[in-house]
Amino acid sequence: PQPDKGPVWALTDLAEESFVEITVPRVFGNDRRNFVQRQLANRFPETRFRVSVPAQGSGGLMDRIAPPLEILTAIEPADRVNDALAGLESPLVGVWSTSTLLAQVGCRSNMPANLLVVLSQPSGMRILFVKDRTPVLTRLVAHTESAADQSVEILRTMRHLENTRMIERGRQRFPAMLLG
Repeated sequence: PQPDKGPVWALTDLAEESFVEITVPRVFGNDRRNFVQRQLANRFPETRFRVSVPAQGSGGLMDRIAPPLEILTAIEPADRVNDALAGLESPLVGVWSTSTLLAQVGCRSNMPANLLVVLSQPSGMRILFVKDRTPVLTRLVAHTESAADQSVEILRTMRHLENTRMIERGRQRFPAMLLG
């Protein structure tokens, strides 16, 4: 039931949200856009809910004009989102993932370059890790009631990052932004 039939903004918080970092050759304009669109389609073929976000520009002018890295993000497969939107009669403005919105906050220049962003809600806890202002990992953990349970999941995330060599084992401490 949608009484006012106004536009709808959809926000997801699903385990299927992911990030992938790709290297983009030094191309510009439509060539760059087409390359990135092909990468999105190849990496996330089962969804239309996919987008590219340029990595934070650093270095010289060319790196800021055409960043050598792009972050691809998607919700795949899209079945659950499509099912939820099936009865929608109002115009859909867009679909955003919680991970993408948290990444926008965590990657800001006034935030630490390496940061854990943790959103705790009654339904679960979203953990996002930002490395060098680039979102590299997001995970959704089922309902965790106590602070002790939450800290265990944060430590489990850090161990995973160490085991996959995203960070060095026990070398540094990372700041965390706790939301919720």
